[in-house]
Amino acid sequence: MAKILVTGATGNIGRKTLQHLLKRLPASDLVGLARDPAKAADLAADRIEIRQGDYLDYDGLVRAFEGIDKLMLVSATAFTDRNTQHQNAISAARQAGVKHIVYMPIIHEAGSPSPCRISPSRICSSRKN
Repeated sequence: MAKILVTGATGNIGRKTLQHLLKRLPASDLVGLARDPAKAADLAADRIEIRQGDYLDYDGLVRAFEGIDKLMLVSATAFTDRNTQHQNAISAARQAGVKHIVYMPIIHEAGSPSPCRISPSRICSSRKN
């Protein structure tokens, strides 16, 4: 089965996503990414592999994404340089051979511009076949 990595494993969206996936998939197919893996001890106790990674550490992301088939990229927080962080994660995933990326944006007011400057068409055109 394909390995799925969810970023932001210690945040609300990442943690709940992993908990939900665990109801449908074996823990051996799931990986969480956290800046501080100790904060994901509850997920590790459920036998979900936790890897250390930070969106600003490109080489660390490449290592963390090794052997991953699908990536759920949870948006970085609104008060950081999300564009650089997201681009690092997407580029590292491509370098590591990730075949499928799903991006979870931060919820924003209807009609407001997307907080991410990486257009969906750019992400799709960068997808590996």
